[in-house]
Amino acid sequence: MDSTRTSSETFAQMNFQKETTEFSPSVLAAIVHGCVIKVVPTYRYIESTATHRSLSLTTEVDQILKSKFVVSTLFATTQKILTPNSPASKLIDEMRKKRALPDVISIDASTNFQFIFYSIPSMLENFYVANSNLSVSVDDMTQQFEDASFIEAAQAEFTRNTLIEKEPSLRAFDEVNGMIDEIKLMTNTGFKVCKLPHEDLLNSWENIVLGTRMKRSILQCCKTIINSNKVGLEPGNFLIFEGMPGTGKTSLAKALFQKLAVGGQKLETHVPAIFLEFAAGEIFSRYFGESPKKLSSLLSSVEELSLHHPSSLVFLLIDELETIATYRLKRFSNLVIIATTNIISIIDSAVVDRTVRVFKFNSPSVTEIEQVLKMCLNRVKLDKGDLTESEFSSSLQQIASYCHQNGFSCRRVSKLPSTAVGNLLEECNMTGPLYIYDAIIEIAKLYHTENMLRNFKIRPRQLVSIRGLATTADPAANPNRHHGGLKDQDRIFQNLYGNYGHDLKSAQKMGDWYKTKEIILKGDKWIIDEMKKSGLRGRGGAGFPSGLKWSFMNPPGWEKNPGPRYLVVNADEGEPGTCKDREIIRKDPHKLVEGCLLAGRAMNATAAYIYIRGEFYNETVILQNAINEAYKAGLIGKNACGSGYDFDIYVHRGMGAYVCGEETALIESIEGKAGKPRLKPPFPAGVGLFGRPTTVANVETVSVAPTILRRGGEWFDALGRERNSGTKLFCISGHVNEPCTVEEEMSIPLKELLEKHCGGIKGGWDNLLGVVPGGSSVPIMPKETCDTVLMDYDALRDVGSGLGTAAVIVMNKQTDVIRAIQRFAHFYKHESCGQCTPCREGTTWLQRMMDRFQTGQATEREIDMIFELTKEIEGHTICALGDAAAWPVQGLIKSFRPVMVDRINEYQKKHADLGPVQYGGWVDGGKVKDGVVVDNPIPHGH
Repeated sequence: MDSTRTSSETFAQMNFQKETTEFSPSVLAAIVHGCVIKVVPTYRYIESTATHRSLSLTTEVDQILKSKFVVSTLFATTQKILTPNSPASKLIDEMRKKRALPDVISIDASTNFQFIFYSIPSMLENFYVANSNLSVSVDDMTQQFEDASFIEAAQAEFTRNTLIEKEPSLRAFDEVNGMIDEIKLMTNTGFKVCKLPHEDLLNSWENIVLGTRMKRSILQCCKTIINSNKVGLEPGNFLIFEGMPGTGKTSLAKALFQKLAVGGQKLETHVPAIFLEFAAGEIFSRYFGESPKKLSSLLSSVEELSLHHPSSLVFLLIDELETIATYRLKRFSNLVIIATTNIISIIDSAVVDRTVRVFKFNSPSVTEIEQVLKMCLNRVKLDKGDLTESEFSSSLQQIASYCHQNGFSCRRVSKLPSTAVGNLLEECNMTGPLYIYDAIIEIAKLYHTENMLRNFKIRPRQLVSIRGLATTADPAANPNRHHGGLKDQDRIFQNLYGNYGHDLKSAQKMGDWYKTKEIILKGDKWIIDEMKKSGLRGRGGAGFPSGLKWSFMNPPGWEKNPGPRYLVVNADEGEPGTCKDREIIRKDPHKLVEGCLLAGRAMNATAAYIYIRGEFYNETVILQNAINEAYKAGLIGKNACGSGYDFDIYVHRGMGAYVCGEETALIESIEGKAGKPRLKPPFPAGVGLFGRPTTVANVETVSVAPTILRRGGEWFDALGRERNSGTKLFCISGHVNEPCTVEEEMSIPLKELLEKHCGGIKGGWDNLLGVVPGGSSVPIMPKETCDTVLMDYDALRDVGSGLGTAAVIVMNKQTDVIRAIQRFAHFYKHESCGQCTPCREGTTWLQRMMDRFQTGQATEREIDMIFELTKEIEGHTICALGDAAAWPVQGLIKSFRPVMVDRINEYQKKHADLGPVQYGGWVDGGKVKDGVVVDNPIPHGH
């Protein structure tokens, strides 16, 4: 056997049989309770992992058997029976102060209690010798430890502390072990089974951060259930914990069962118990009738266990109750059931009525979040250094306040310290001790809130942790991070307004092609890692993390697949309202060319194809000239930039099809086929252009890469909010005083963006009707939303719209919003490739119905009809064009339904003499057709 293997690992692999072997009580306890005794004074119990009390040990096992006693228990036992202020007691106090207590004492099967106890004076003597400045005498200490009555008292106290009881307790453990075996045989399903008390739940009840009153109420309720059932009363045995995900429902339930199992008021000191858990959502089967059968089997087994083992407690935890809340369990005096749910409103009221009580778990308060942070920071055992307690508390309060404002759950908060420490170890490569203020700064940095720690004293290592983050706003000056007001030194597209030339010489003056060779030589992994650090998300509309996407072409062993590999740049900009890529190619073409080279190096591509919209003739000429200059200067082509890397760039003009903006349709078009999207999988990263690995990226995404790689991913990540990093080109058109394309920081408020860069809304802000924030494919937002919304992916998604291509189309109150959306419907009908039936037929009907709504020749019930039509299109097509056609109409209905109703009523009043409008058809020439069923007839004169 491998002698390096731990005792618990070795013990767990042995097949024991019941036989009788004589051991001293302490060693027997060590064997019964799984080789590692863990004593918690609060609970006063030991976790048992072995399956039998008596073991037959072979010679080989006897040689390797080791058991570890918690030394603190031995010392606590010793000090409890020592004379107060005796030399030995003083030495133990000194050892505690200096943290000199050893962790474990190793023993073998022949060890007796006296031998273990004798190790204490020897440790005290060693400590005394090592600390000769102590004013403690140890002359009589050894003699005291050898006194028989003292040993007897110590053994009795140790027995009480570790709950090593006589036969009844051991029989109880055997009964629980048998129950576990029994339930595993009874049901081969999704139960998680363990006996309580359990090692993994040590101190769990005390560590749960929840209001004291709430915890006390829940605990008392469960005790009442158990004690009432014992005397024949039937208050019920079923509780429900309701709350949002991450509020601690499941964790509290497990901790509660542990607390009940180790005893409490009016309960036995130590109750043998079994804990069963299953997630209701996991039992469902795709086969008809299987799910109810599995559920019935699971819950029937619980009832049989409760019936056959009345002296043991059975705890059942049902997660996701809302998925199965139809089964009624019988009541047993030893059965306690707790169910958790996120949505109690959908549970049958009959089920809720059968519960003893429903406990609602709310989002954690600032104080509770602070407690969680403090507890988790203490677990990772960081050095406090010179950090004062007031600084520690103040910084945690600020972070907790931020977490509370942004709706963080306790689960999410609990992960922050470990994530922060992991980042520190990886990014800073620290070899010395980690300090707690490092972790606090890193936690703040995770959510770009390091500026809120404005009163936090800066220390040398903190300066390393937040290096490169000072280019946005002064952290000390602004406690609440405001996004926007991009500084000139942080602008990537410095020639956006054509102040300089677009030739190579002008580009190099602006910093393009600087140290490109060094970046290439750093290799593909470094480039991808920097892009991941930057947090850049695709700027074409989907917002997929760019660093992750670029890594897909480099799976393990990609070198074994020789041949060409391609980067394809999507410059087929056809989204109504979008003109950012066109501006980049017009004014900064070398950023795109250099970006192609560096992105290609990250993917180990051999060539790039830039697919440009056919109508962009002048832009094509400018781009081709830039490529020719780069070839002539040796920046691309064979041995690009002198790096030894070969890379070519080709320009391919499209023919104006909007659908070719979809990556696989674009690939089909380059190959000379009709521009129709492919079914996926296979994905382009595996089988793309000409059947080779390919990555398709947007012009803006590729163009910002060189600046990110030169200045570092952390610089880019410091701009904007978490998950919404960096700068963005916004194309602003419509009813603003000065339409423009502008580069701004992500997460800038929409109102600030329009007033700062466009001179505001025509007629003033109060004259605003609505804004389409991301091109024609995203839902329109009403003014009420525009007042406060931030311009980034997550904020716009939260209000039911999207950033898309960041083409901001502004409409004031003089706009016919129905006609605007009708034009979008015509556009998508015209651009559908016709491959998918929902898109081909759906866009046709969207166009026809929107024509009717625009004139008012419709009925009110058709509003719901067209909304249902958009739902049938959305998500049912190969590409996203169907979604793009559906979302503008959905946004119109959600935000401007009253306008549609008014238009219909206005038309009906104006043309009441022609009779009612026909449902689903046309009013032909102002005359009602015969034979058409009238829907909701309108009496003449109304």
